Amino acid sequence: MDAYAAVDTVTELLQNPSMMLALGVIPLAAGLVMVLARQYLVAVLALIVTLVGWVTLIKSLSFLFLPPEIDARLFLGQLHYRKLF
Repeated sequence: MDAYAAVDTVTELLQNPSMMLALGVIPLAAGLVMVLARQYLVAVLALIVTLVGWVTLIKSLSFLFLPPEIDARLFLGQLHYRKLF
């Protein structure tokens, strides 16, 4: 798969409300597990897992509660997805 096809696929994915729901619910569960499991890990690993968990939670909540147009503009424009891919 070339870069242009991948960017087009991600753009279409971000415009599909049912996929946005799936992209919100599944990572939300994974983020909650990471944040809640930190107490069972050693110090440095717990910090890394907790930070990744909070980033995952914030990202999934944005997928769930922001309109698809704003999510697409944020992930494709503000995060420079097209330039970095």
